[in-house]
Amino acid sequence: MIKHISPENLSAYVDSALSESERSKVDEHLPVCAPCRKQVEELSRVAAWLGQRPDYPVPPFFAARLSARLKARQERNITSDFVWIAKRLAPGFAIIIVVMLAWSSWRSSDILPSPEDYLSMADSTTAMVILAESESELTSDEVLQLAVFESSSEE
Repeated sequence: MIKHISPENLSAYVDSALSESERSKVDEHLPVCAPCRKQVEELSRVAAWLGQRPDYPVPPFFAARLSARLKARQERNITSDFVWIAKRLAPGFAIIIVVMLAWSSWRSSDILPSPEDYLSMADSTTAMVILAESESELTSDEVLQLAVFESSSEE
């Protein structure tokens, strides 16, 4: 399979802008490659057509405006680039933070402590004393209420 010459090099070939070694490579390639030869012919027609067009004068202010814009672009520092990026990314980060906070508060409201957790938070000796002094069987909720009440009244 033949390796084609890049369109950029073919355009440079038509404009006589290739080095001597590159030009000789294209000269050797064109007789054996019809697609590249066709592209060179099309580029040559376009170049000839453009050569027949009259030159349009460049307005006098164009060079000054172009020079000022290029100078401003070169003087632009990294801080302004950072601010430009930050202004565009900040809304996205804000949305992500709001969603994460909403999700975490929603998840934490689903997880309620079990009665055993309340008993472990209360003084366990208080719960044991309540159970030992009780003459009847208490439910875990009743023990929990009594233990929490006793521990809060001790404070």
